[in-house]
Amino acid sequence: MTSPLEAGVQAVWSIGLIGALVATLLLLKEVALLLRVLGHIRIGAESTRDAAQRLAANAAAVSRLAAAEDPADELREANVALASAAGALDAALDALPQALRRGR
Repeated sequence: MTSPLEAGVQAVWSIGLIGALVATLLLLKEVALLLRVLGHIRIGAESTRDAAQRLAANAAAVSRLAAAEDPADELREANVALASAAGALDAALDALPQALRRGR
């Protein structure tokens, strides 16, 4: 038989073990929640990294746009000259039927 002191110690020890088990389960639940949140943070960080890499690539292309300025100006001037020539040709074609009528 166990003495009352031993029975009391075993009761306190059993209560302590049950309390530790409950605390351990609560901690495991919190760790699982924390791991889930950290997984979401990792996914967000990867998305941010990918977006930053795309922005850096786009920003690098901006410096090359300055080199396209001179050809764009030349193209614009050629376009103006072509429009002027087309306008002159249009005016000449409009005047052509009148010249043909005069020649009859």
